[in-house]
Amino acid sequence: TDVAVVPSRGENFPFVIREILHAGVPVIAAAVAGVPEIIQHGENGLLFRSNDAADLAARLEEVISDPELLDRLRAGIRPVKSMAQDAEDIEALYRQVLERRHRPVLAPAQDTPVPLPGPSSPTTSIIIPVFNNLTLNRQCLESLYRHTDLTGVEIIVVDNASTDGSAAYLQQEEANGRLRLIRNTVNLGFAKACNQGARAARGEYLLFLNNDTIVTPGWLQGLRRCIAKDDAIAIVGAKLLYPDDTVQHAGVAFDDQKRVGHVYRGFHASHPAVNKERDFQVVTAACMLIRRSRFFEAGGFDEHYQNGFEDVDLCFKIRQLGYRICYTPECVVYHLESQTPGRHDNEKHNSRLFINKWHDHIQSDWLTFYKDDGISMKLLNYDNKGTPYFIMHDSHVSSIWKEAISLKKEGRFKEAVNSYRQALLCNPYDNRRYMITEDLGDTLEIMGKYEEAVTLYQSLLECTASPRFFYHLGRLHKKLGQWQEAIVHLEKAKAALREAVGPEAASREKVKGGENLPDKTFLPLSGGPTHDSFAPNPASGL
Repeated sequence: TDVAVVPSRGENFPFVIREILHAGVPVIAAAVAGVPEIIQHGENGLLFRSNDAADLAARLEEVISDPELLDRLRAGIRPVKSMAQDAEDIEALYRQVLERRHRPVLAPAQDTPVPLPGPSSPTTSIIIPVFNNLTLNRQCLESLYRHTDLTGVEIIVVDNASTDGSAAYLQQEEANGRLRLIRNTVNLGFAKACNQGARAARGEYLLFLNNDTIVTPGWLQGLRRCIAKDDAIAIVGAKLLYPDDTVQHAGVAFDDQKRVGHVYRGFHASHPAVNKERDFQVVTAACMLIRRSRFFEAGGFDEHYQNGFEDVDLCFKIRQLGYRICYTPECVVYHLESQTPGRHDNEKHNSRLFINKWHDHIQSDWLTFYKDDGISMKLLNYDNKGTPYFIMHDSHVSSIWKEAISLKKEGRFKEAVNSYRQALLCNPYDNRRYMITEDLGDTLEIMGKYEEAVTLYQSLLECTASPRFFYHLGRLHKKLGQWQEAIVHLEKAKAALREAVGPEAASREKVKGGENLPDKTFLPLSGGPTHDSFAPNPASGL
């Protein structure tokens, strides 16, 4: 359908027009009643005077005589919720009202007549929901015992009917007075388990922690210091790292299509962008400190979500109440991520529920964070799935790279190698990483570390069959006395050069010992690593 015509002589607030716009189709409609509130003339449709057939004919003539007009009108259609989405929103509002009327369901636990493990008046209650994964459960708790000052701290573990020996282990830990155990007979999921733990908690602060985490020294103090800076801070999130010291979480952001993701996933832990304290719309509940009073004021985790988006939803509820969400790099926790079976089974349901509930409140902010951190992004295009492809340049990478080049010129090769490697580590999405890798390979060759240089050029060839890289490998194999390998790679360099620049240009190229091949021989790359649903896919930086 190119355009829809709604010539009604009398309307209130027509749902049919909303459904048409929801389908992405421009509308020509009579300017009656509430129609002009939906149709902005010349932006997402055209209006004509009611009961004026000549004016309607004129509007139809406009779209017939100007085909590009329809494209402009389609582009001007803003996201419109369908009636089904409206119904879900209304249902969600009713549920919120009912939850608040029956707040005792999520009220803090009252005094219990039985003695409980831990301090009598804890300041912080650490709540860990678990389901199986005995090894992870043990590893998490042992890191807590080792790296946490447990003065004023209680540990509450909510076991969602584990069957792998976790229950017996946790019961023994409770018997030893190290934690409080809540044992469910069925798996209630993340939200319900966390709410159970929160109701049982006695601390002023609640700290939700995944069982696939390993805490480090000073982690809890870092969270406490941050939340104590301002009474308006309700939630604090942590720096979460993968075992290789790259970032899993340092704040959550939204792209221009309102998709959510970990904006710094994959960056190195030392990158300046992940080492500044600042506010976000969302932080993950894999390690989240929240004021107990604010948690219950917000109604806790929404139990309609099924192991996903509960933390995103909670953060939006907290911000709607006027409180801040803060990220601090002073709390460092290793996160193995998504180790619970079935963790992603309900992503579509959870995403749809969140969007229907919060669509109008989401702010696209990922590019703002990148800009603030000196990271420039140039959009190239979108693939057929709507995934954006970017060229990313990071000013932090630039400064380290320049330092490496300077050190190399001064003959300080060992220091230069360290700087090149740091430049490669800090941001794996900067598209100049291939050029930096080649610089590093050249430096290693100068130092006589031919085997290490060979490994680097082989990794580059896995990305693109550049004649330049084949040539470097041929030269290195020659220096290593590996004549057959040298001949093979030099022949491949010739073939790749002919393919890249054509037979005539290739015949004019003279490859001399020690000289670099011309820059024009680089072949373009597309794609690359991603770091969540909207993460930038670096295109060629060569």
